[in-house]
Amino acid sequence: MKASEEFLEPVFRWYEKALEFKSAGLGKARFHLLVQFIPDGQIPDEVPMVLDMIHAQSQKAKPGP
Repeated sequence: MKASEEFLEPVFRWYEKALEFKSAGLGKARFHLLVQFIPDGQIPDEVPMVLDMIHAQSQKAKPGP
């Protein structure tokens, strides 16, 4: 099961309707918009650490041919 497509998208569609959230759809490409609804201090410390590591690696990438 792909959580993003088979589970999360239907759940988010339901919440969009229930909360009257006008988002033009919360497909997986837009899941990042949900971060604004997470209370301060509720994001585990590992998340920014891993995102920083991903960003550091992406800075080393060179464009392909």
